[in-house]
Amino acid sequence: MSPDCPALTVTSSTPTSFQCVVATLNLFNFLAPPDAYYQFDNIYTEQQWQKKCAWLTRFIERIEPDILGLQEVFSIAELQQLLTPLGYPYFACVDQPQIHDEFIYTDPVVAVASKYPITAVERLKPSIEQLNLLNLAADFDFSRAIVRATIRLPLLGEVDCYVLHFKSKRPTSLQHEHLLAQGLGRWLSDKRRGDEAALLSLMIHCENPVNRAVLVMGDFNDELISPLLTPLLADTQLALQDSFSLFQQGYIGLPLTRIPTHYYGANGMVLDYILLSKSFNPQASCSIAEVTDYCLYDQHLIAPQYALDSHSSDHAAVVITINSRS
Repeated sequence: MSPDCPALTVTSSTPTSFQCVVATLNLFNFLAPPDAYYQFDNIYTEQQWQKKCAWLTRFIERIEPDILGLQEVFSIAELQQLLTPLGYPYFACVDQPQIHDEFIYTDPVVAVASKYPITAVERLKPSIEQLNLLNLAADFDFSRAIVRATIRLPLLGEVDCYVLHFKSKRPTSLQHEHLLAQGLGRWLSDKRRGDEAALLSLMIHCENPVNRAVLVMGDFNDELISPLLTPLLADTQLALQDSFSLFQQGYIGLPLTRIPTHYYGANGMVLDYILLSKSFNPQASCSIAEVTDYCLYDQHLIAPQYALDSHSSDHAAVVITINSRS
């Protein structure tokens, strides 16, 4: 594992037949010039854009993930062009960002890249029945489209990978801003994020009748202990668990500190996660693999070097290693 994943990394010496590295990373406004993100003057210079692409390339070459979930993607074609020569012939994205005035981009999308075949791809679209079950409006949808990619892995078979980016904590804009407090806009954002988590949990449950292994990753924009996200961990059929917790199970008695994946000033929070179904829990009878490594790629946050990291990301990458148990 990369030297950029310090402190938290402990590797297993158990011999395995197949090892798979999975990573998730918020790319933070991945948009090629001369286009702008959100405002007309948010445009990278060519030098800044090359630095951003070089940083992403270094991350991939050091970590070498087999499956990579990415958020805040504006330039989809440029991202795929960067990834292909790095060993990712399989790439999926199911949405497009919004473009205003021909060059101002909003609503970035998520993507997934893989070294192994992606056998099926879909954009999650809730049914009327699912929306009714949760008492949601008929036109409700995820604030950012979630991609579901079925990836065929050696020995493990087909795994359903969900890449998400839940609603942020930024207050939802309101029609009558002068009449309503900022707190109401924040509450609306929180409610939306909770609704998204509940809907995703329901959809995974309904769309996985064969108990196929499931992997859910991305920027959750909240801590997993938040009541808003508890529906994701409540499904007893799939028994989704945080990969960090699964890693801890294998190293009982070893003190492991949870390191933030994002910072607001001096305050850090864990917002980025990889969740795994019971197929990856060695205590489950149906287990086919286990988490043998967990680390963060976060040097650009905690000890940045301007020359290398000035146009990197405002999130750490979560990186896990899965070993087959066959």
